[in-house]
Amino acid sequence: MIKQDYETAVAQAAVREKRIEEKKALEAAVTEKEKPSKAVGGWQVVAVQCIACAVILLLALFVRVGGGAAYDELRQGFSDSLRSNDLMAALAELWDGEPTDTLSSDPLEEDGEPPPEESQPNA
Repeated sequence: MIKQDYETAVAQAAVREKRIEEKKALEAAVTEKEKPSKAVGGWQVVAVQCIACAVILLLALFVRVGGGAAYDELRQGFSDSLRSNDLMAALAELWDGEPTDTLSSDPLEEDGEPPPEESQPNA
């Protein structure tokens, strides 16, 4: 009788261990299915960025080919913004050849001295 109880207990323990292992395997499979694939998501981001860049380049080319006042204003604004940065100013001068004459909004920027103040008479 004791031998039977022992064999039954061992069999029941083996069945419990098998069920626990099956449950863990099932949970691992479910969590693995729920995870999105990182490779697919990464390529989707790259694809969207490439499409956006292509659209921007095509728009810039269209404006360039179209010419006119809109192109001149955009070119001048872009040149001004590049020249506000010293490194970009050097690169823009290399790219454009001669720098365009632009008015500086900062009076200290041109010669390093503040503009002369007008003397006002004491009345």
